[in-house]
Amino acid sequence: MDKITDRISEISNSIKERLSNPFIFSFILSWLLWNWKITVGLLWYDYYQLKADGYDTYFKLISTEVGKDGSFCYPFWVSIGITLAAPVLKTGFHLFNAFIIKNGNKAYFEITGKASVSAEKYFEAKQEADRLHNRMSNAITNEGKFKQKYEDEVVRNKQLSESHKVETAMTESAFLNGRWELHHTQPTRGDKYIFNFIGGSINSHKSGNPGDSSSWSLGFFFRDIRPTERMAFQIVNSQNGSSQFYSLSKESEAAYVGTEISGNNSSQVSFIKIAK
Repeated sequence: MDKITDRISEISNSIKERLSNPFIFSFILSWLLWNWKITVGLLWYDYYQLKADGYDTYFKLISTEVGKDGSFCYPFWVSIGITLAAPVLKTGFHLFNAFIIKNGNKAYFEITGKASVSAEKYFEAKQEADRLHNRMSNAITNEGKFKQKYEDEVVRNKQLSESHKVETAMTESAFLNGRWELHHTQPTRGDKYIFNFIGGSINSHKSGNPGDSSSWSLGFFFRDIRPTERMAFQIVNSQNGSSQFYSLSKESEAAYVGTEISGNNSSQVSFIKIAK
């Protein structure tokens, strides 16, 4: 079924292509007009009308008319003439139409030229005003587009800048490098501890008793600088594997306050940098 449909489609396309050829179309039209008896007979005659004109069948009508001299020759030459003359006639019509428009406008302006404002000047001024209006509209539209694009780019750059700051701060564990003083503020004020951060290694001891020290390693570190600076980090004891977690907010230039979590216990602490 698909093959039959494809074949019918091919035949239909082939017929359309041939009929679109000016010569073939002209020849078919010329032949139908020249052999008008065949055309009229096939379209409108019945059997009795054929008999009245002396034809027994439609085949007899066609064979008789086609057999006459010039049934193909004359339509052939006419179609050649039409094919050759068509471009010339088309060009002539365009030229004639342009001539009428040009001289018609000239006559119109000559007739209205004595008015207080001539039609010619009026149309020139109107055309110039329309051009200026279009230019201004385009300029305003483009300005809006450029402004929106600029604002979008500013927002995008700001977002990238802020994102870069956060990403950079998150990876800058070297921020902790140096000596820090830690002491508990609540529930009771306890002893002070000294923490020495060197890269990811940490050494701690009670203030005033450096001989009683512990070794730690940095588990993770996070620092954010917006809208207010804060940081969080974890330290892991190298001897027993216990860990302590700190969540701190900046209080002053080198001081942070927040929470220490050690096991199931938590307390408020202050964390002050005392040396680099």
